[in-house]
Amino acid sequence: MNEKRPTLTTRQGHPVRDNQSLRSVGERGPATLENYQFIEKITHFDRERIPERVVHARGTGAHGVFEAYGKIGDEPASTYTTARVLNETGVQTPVFVRFSTVIGGKESPETARDPRGFAVKLKTVDGNWDLVGNNLKVFFIRDAIKFP
Repeated sequence: MNEKRPTLTTRQGHPVRDNQSLRSVGERGPATLENYQFIEKITHFDRERIPERVVHARGTGAHGVFEAYGKIGDEPASTYTTARVLNETGVQTPVFVRFSTVIGGKESPETARDPRGFAVKLKTVDGNWDLVGNNLKVFFIRDAIKFP
């Protein structure tokens, strides 16, 4: 039997030798732009379908303002951080908070025992500050090339 195994290719038809590795700057550094296979993979995933979010589809959010007390316990916040949003008292910073399910789509039941997501966007004078999280003890993907 002389069967040819299917070969994974890019959009231009070039064979992909390794779809699971990524060249980065240093051992834990950012990905380089010469990783055209990775860039193509991410852009294809991002633009493949529009109707529903791929993950965290079901969620609810709220707009509001964040105002720091300038203290953490009895100590000034400047002991722990230089972030102006946490040090300056009396300053109201616009904030958006979102809670979501991770796995199910927008028609999934909210009673499912799956991971939950949490995101906070603070619109500070220094720029946007995004905090995201899941209620998992250990995140299951350790490398950007493995996601999606």
